[in-house]
Parts: sequence; structure tokens; C-alpha cells
Amino acid sequence: MRTPLQTPIFFLLLWLSTTLAAKPKPSDVYREHIWLPDMVRETAKFLRVGGSLDYHKPDSAFPHNYLVDAALILEDSLDLEDAIRAEVTLEMVQSHEDTKGLALRINQKDWIPVPELPGLPRPQSDYMFHAYPTVQVPVKQLKAGTGNTFELRVDSLQKWAWPQHIFYSIIFRIYYDADHKPHAGGTIQGGSQDTPLMGKLQLLTLDDPGIHRPGENRLTPGIEDKMVHGMEVQYPGPMVKVKYHSLMPEGIRITEGYYQGRPHFIVHTPGAIYYYDKAGGGFSRMIDRTGKDWISFRPEPWGEYPASAASAFRGIPNLVHGTAEAGAGHPGHEQCSSEQTGANKIRTTSGSGVWQWEWTFEPGYARLDILRVSPDAPYWFLYEGTPGGVFDPQRQFFGTDKGGPLYVQPDFYKEDKIFDYWQWAYFGHDDCEALLFIAQAEPDTLTDTFSYLGHTGAGISSTDGMTVFGFGRADGTRPLLTKINTFYLGFLDRKADNRYLHRKARRSIKTILKAN
Repeated sequence: MRTPLQTPIFFLLLWLSTTLAAKPKPSDVYREHIWLPDMVRETAKFLRVGGSLDYHKPDSAFPHNYLVDAALILEDSLDLEDAIRAEVTLEMVQSHEDTKGLALRINQKDWIPVPELPGLPRPQSDYMFHAYPTVQVPVKQLKAGTGNTFELRVDSLQKWAWPQHIFYSIIFRIYYDADHKPHAGGTIQGGSQDTPLMGKLQLLTLDDPGIHRPGENRLTPGIEDKMVHGMEVQYPGPMVKVKYHSLMPEGIRITEGYYQGRPHFIVHTPGAIYYYDKAGGGFSRMIDRTGKDWISFRPEPWGEYPASAASAFRGIPNLVHGTAEAGAGHPGHEQCSSEQTGANKIRTTSGSGVWQWEWTFEPGYARLDILRVSPDAPYWFLYEGTPGGVFDPQRQFFGTDKGGPLYVQPDFYKEDKIFDYWQWAYFGHDDCEALLFIAQAEPDTLTDTFSYLGHTGAGISSTDGMTVFGFGRADGTRPLLTKINTFYLGFLDRKADNRYLHRKARRSIKTILKAN
């Protein structure tokens, strides 16, 4: 059997942890025990979990004298005297897409599900990533001294029959009562618990910038123009850095490009980046300062209920519904033409000319002026998207001019919706230091609605879906607005997860409304 990598010592944490998602905080007293897969027979020292090369398999590259009753052995001796809590951090790679159900078991006790990571698009299983999820473990499941074991598993079902995660290290962390456990002190060196650690990037310099085109560009993976074992790229994927001869101007820029293969205006402002589908006449993306997309439109699946709640139903403002020009104002449709009419303006007209509206972009928000409406058909203003970049109803909230924040989870699929008469609303996520707000200039007594629509029959328990909010939306999916009106949307750089912050958000929104 191997000897431990090193003898762990007690210390007082007074600096940023070396693992990105580790949980220690300043003043915590803890001890780490690191398990490494250096016994595997493969050249690359990692542990495979799931599929035909799972470490449980008798024909795998893992030597089975390192297992006890199918469990891995933690050789270190654990000190549990004065222990107050414990956790396990997994350094892992999602190796095969559609691998789900990661769980950990200590000493053959109950399986502990590993939670999905914040900040990743949903479903998380669609993406490759290198991460450090941390799981809380009951101290009572551990044994003092040696003889501790642990197991890892994933769901056996995967769309091409080979689920697999890869693990580079397993870190056991025991926390102690600082008043009873001797420990060393130190000096805070700087940094913060939420600061990501960055590696050194290898840049490949391109001498001919002309190979790029404005807007969307396509990368073709491979070696000598041949695909080899797929293209294993970690989320968020390849990024291109562009060096300009001079600094880009401050303020607002409207450029042209592509998203999801469709022509877009891309509006850069200090507060947000807006992707405006020219033929659809609506926003397909709205990206905050941290890079999160609060709309997340995708074209597939298209027109499937409720599956398209994870794709094509999303957008802002999705104005026209139930008429011959249904889809005008909605990304992905072909009902409109759009033109830039000023340094910060985009005007859109429907194919028949009956509908027309204009967006004006300011540093902190965008204003929509409805210029023409059909005399024969009502419309609505919808936000259908992903607050904080994800579908996560249990950790999302909203507020309105009637009050907030509201942590409620009405289930649209189960006909559970909230109806009221609102002039404005905001949407947030517990992990985000931003709010998306929308407002209408003229209050009315037409029904507005809020709910969550999951992309499966599981409703709000689905792994993906969208927030549904509508000004002028009645039950039964009926638009109600008939008059010319003006709407606003934008990001507020603050949270609103308590009443005090709700009042600050209310003041900010009212200031924008009064200024116009």
C-alpha cells in the first residue's frame, strides 16, 4: 500500500484557499487529508467513475488491492476530537456529456448527492468542465484513526451508454472548535474567498487578423483536418482576444454579427450587452457585467411544449401572438426587418407594416417605444428567460411595485400562475450581484402574470426551463395590450434579497421612470 503524500498539520486559514470551490473561511481551523489516484495503471493519474472503465470493473486499469468491499481507502489517520463539521472536495472533470447523478458515500453509509455547480448553464450535464464541487459530510459518518473508505458513482444511464467522470484528487477536510484545538496563526496576505484562481494561458498568435469576420466566427476542431476523439473543450469554451491600435470608445456601440446562425445587432453598453435578432425583432441574449445570459435563447427544440422552455420560447419582448404575424418581436422568427436609425437606436417593422417599434439604448437601460399597433390584435410584453443565466426556481426571486422580494415557485406547467396589476418588476438569483428589471411607463389595470415553466412534465423540478413574466398577459395565454406604450429594461448592479435592498431597487427603477 502507498504511504500518505504528506503528514497533514493543523493551521489557521488566513488566506485564499488553493481550491476554487473550497469552503474554508478566515478564522476556520481545519485539517486536510488528500487522496490521490497515483496507483492507477494508466499513464495519466486519474480515477474513472462510470462506464466500462469504472474503477469497480475487474478489467479496468485500477488495481483492486486498493479497494475494500468495492470502496476506496483513505490511508490517513483522522483526528475527530473537537471536530465540528467535515466536507469533501472533489477535483473533477465532466468527461462524457450527459453524465448525471454524481454521488459520494463514506464508510458505506447513505449516498450523498453532489449538488450542481452555480454559474453553469443547465442542464449541467451538457457541458464539459473542470471544477471542485464540495459536499458536506456528517462527522458521525467518519471513523477516528485509520480505516475510512469512500465510494463514488454516477447514473448508469447515458445517451451513448458510457457515463464517465474523471477525478484527480479527493480532499477530506475536518473542521475543529478553535477554542479547544491548538493551532498556528498567520497574516492575511490579500485576496478574497470569491476570487477565482487563474492559470497561465497559452496564446497562439494569429498574424493574419483577416481570417476573422465581424460577428460570429466558427472554429473547426481537429488534427491535420481530422477529428480525433471529439473536441474536449472545457466550459466556457475557446475565447479570442483582439488587440486594437487604440482603446475602444466608451459609451454605446451597435455592431453587426451572428448568434445561432442568425443576423443580429449586438449592442454594447456600460451596463449590458444586448443581442437583437434582426428578423425576429427581439432580444435573444442579454448579458450582464459578469457574462451571464439572462435570456439564453436557442432554436432547438422549436415549438415543442414544454420542451422549448429550454430553448425557442425564450426572448424579450415577444410582442405579437395568435395572429398572422405571430412571432413579431420574438427571436428566431422571420416576421420583421430591423435597421439602425441612430447611434443608439434600432427600429423594427413587421412584414405587413402594421407593427412598428423602436429601441433606444442608454448606459444603464434600454427604452422600447411602441410606434404602431394593429387595430385588430392585442399584444403583450414578455420576459421569458433565465435570471442569473440558469433555470433555478428554488434560488430565484422576483419583486414588483406591490412588494418583494418574493421567493415563490408557481408552476406554469401545472397551471399555477400569479396574476396582478404591476407597473414594474425585477428578477434575481441568490448567486448574482445584479437584477434584471422591466417596467411600463403607463400603469394600467390589465392583467400581468408571473410563473416558472420547466421543459418537462416535472414542472419546476425540471433541470431546465424559463421564467415567464408578462405585462398584459391574461390566463389562457391571451394578450391584452392595445394602446401605444413605452417599456424599459436593464440591469441594476445590486441584489434585492431582503426588504431593505428591495426598497433601493424600487428607488432606482422609479428614478428611471421619472427621468423619461
